[in-house]
Formats: sequence, C-alpha cells, structure tokens
Amino acid sequence: MAKPGCTVRVKKLRWHTKLGKITVVGPQYRHKTNRVRPFVLSAKVSPRGCSRPLQRAITDFAADTPFAQVQLKLREHYGFEIGESRIQRVTQRVTLGHAQAIFEAGRASVDFPVAPGQHKQIVAQIDGGMVPIMEPDAEQKDKRKGKKLSWREAKISLAHAKGSRTPVYGGGIEGGVEEAGRQLFACAVRADFGSDSRVHAVGDGAPWIVGRIEDLFGEQGRY
Repeated sequence: MAKPGCTVRVKKLRWHTKLGKITVVGPQYRHKTNRVRPFVLSAKVSPRGCSRPLQRAITDFAADTPFAQVQLKLREHYGFEIGESRIQRVTQRVTLGHAQAIFEAGRASVDFPVAPGQHKQIVAQIDGGMVPIMEPDAEQKDKRKGKKLSWREAKISLAHAKGSRTPVYGGGIEGGVEEAGRQLFACAVRADFGSDSRVHAVGDGAPWIVGRIEDLFGEQGRY
C-alpha cells in the first residue's frame, strides 16, 4: 500500500447470508496488476458468494429436494431467494469438497501410536449401507440418456473423543472389510487415540465389525 503508484478506490462488497444480502463498502488497493481488498481477506468472504451457514442450509435442502424447490424453501425459512444456478454450484462445491477431504484423509497409512494420547476415552463406530451409483453412457452425446444405475456398499466410520466437540469422520465405497477397518483406525488416531487410550466401539452387531475392532485395537479396544 505504501509503494509509489499505488491507488485506492472504494468498492462495494456483496454476499449472501441466512439474514439476507449484506453490502459492505471498503477500500481496494491497486498497484500495477495486483489488487488487495483488506476486508475480503480478513472476513474470508468472496464477492457475490454465500456464507458458510447459508451454504450448509442450501446443501441440507438440496439433499432432499430438487434445486428449483430449494429456492422455495429458502424463501419459506429465511425470507429470500437466490438463483437456481448458484444453489447448484454451492451444493456441488460443498459436497465435492467434503468428499475430497475424506478421500485425502483416508489415503495416508497410519501406524499404531507409541505416544500417549490427548484423550483417554474414544467412542468409535462403523457401519455400512447401500448407495446408488449412476454411470453415464460414454457413447451417448446426451449424458441424460443411456445411464446405468448400480448399488455399492459405502462404509462410514466415526471416532469421537470424550470432551471433544467435533467427531472425526471417514468413509468410502472402495475396498472391503480391511479398508473399512483402516479408515476407522485412522479416524481414531485423528481423534487423538494414543498408546494409553481406550476405544469403546459400537455397532449393529455385524461379525466383521467385531473382528476388525479386535484386530485393530487389541486390548485397548472393546466392542
């Protein structure tokens, strides 16, 4: 900002929230091709974007209804509407972002911890369920035609340390029982499972879950 030739102008910043559209007037500093908007950086908002609470509400609504009906739900619950294309972009960005984070977290191999953990008691859970998978026909120009629907089992893992506010999630549709157990163990380690921690696992009684808890945690685990 102190460089010679730096100019400053006032610009309006607008973004959507659960309280409606918010407009803030703030400075924009420009030096040659570089532009800096201090409020955008400090508030972590994007022009014409949506706040994180609004993104969560949109994603929750879109999980149950088509994008066009999400507009009606927003008007019913919050008193305003936003465009259908924006609803689609927000939903795809949020869901794909979470999927990518789960995928990256589950890729790294995790060793059994040798240091004491921050939490002594950890609750772990794992379960499976069938999810529909749509595969488009590569030979069709119109991707809406020739689609094939198949079902695959998704295994979801969770670990929650006593005293922690946020559980740790993992999951996927690739691999079998071994991969599902590895993901559960990775969740426990991310929840600060240590050499002196105890894991209490819960589930629906499936034999493969019981076996994986014994193999993964040994004497430090109980189902």
